[in-house]
Amino acid sequence: MQKLGTPQNANVKLLAQDQSSLEHDIIQSGWGSAEGDKIGGKDAGQTLNVRAIFSDAGNYKITFKLIDRDNSDAVIAEETFDFDVKEEVINVPEENVPQEPSEETTPEQNPETGISGEEINENANNEAEMPKELPKTGNNIYVPIVIVLGLVLVVFVYYNKKTNKNK
Repeated sequence: MQKLGTPQNANVKLLAQDQSSLEHDIIQSGWGSAEGDKIGGKDAGQTLNVRAIFSDAGNYKITFKLIDRDNSDAVIAEETFDFDVKEEVINVPEENVPQEPSEETTPEQNPETGISGEEINENANNEAEMPKELPKTGNNIYVPIVIVLGLVLVVFVYYNKKTNKNK
């Protein structure tokens, strides 16, 4: 596999999943076992699902080669693919765009909620405040003490009965 025509300082990853659902960068490590896989037979075919990650926009050429490991890596088949990668554009819905305050709105109070800016800041500070004491979880010291005392009581009763029978 070759990266041809890659923009300068750009990185490309071609990730393919194996049968164990592990992803391998086939540009770095190739695909398949080092010994190779048997091919052939009538209507033999294998689908290789690949996802590509490009670090920069640009035109990329990637060549896949099927090689014969037993014959000094002779090329059996070869295919070159062209990729035209564009910059990612994210459209933000209008309802999520922050609105500029109108001239009628005063910074002291929000007309929709009737809450002043000071109250909002005060509530935000209260919500962000960390608790002074963490809640208790798990066992406390009394549980093991009660268990030990219970065992001592059972042993005492058992030996008391045994000594009363012998008298």
